[in-house]
Amino acid sequence: HITTFHMPEITPAQVQLALARRDVTITTVSTSYAPFCTLPMPQGSVCRASVSYLTDDAEITRLTEALCEIVAQHAKA
Repeated sequence: HITTFHMPEITPAQVQLALARRDVTITTVSTSYAPFCTLPMPQGSVCRASVSYLTDDAEITRLTEALCEIVAQHAKA
C-alpha cells in the first residue's frame, strides 16, 4: 500500500530530510501521482510512504513517532 500525505507547514523535502535523519525512508512525488486523494492537496509535491507485507508494526510505529516529533519540533520553531 502507498500512503500519500503532506504537512501544510512543512515542505515535503523538509519532511523527507527530517525522517532520513531518523533512518526512516520516504519519497516525495508530484501531486499528480495522487489523483484519488479526496483531501485538499498543495501544489507541487507530497510525501509518500510505501507499506508492504514486509513492513512490520515496529516500522510503522517508528514512522508515526518520527512524524509526531517533526510536527512538535516545527511547532516550537
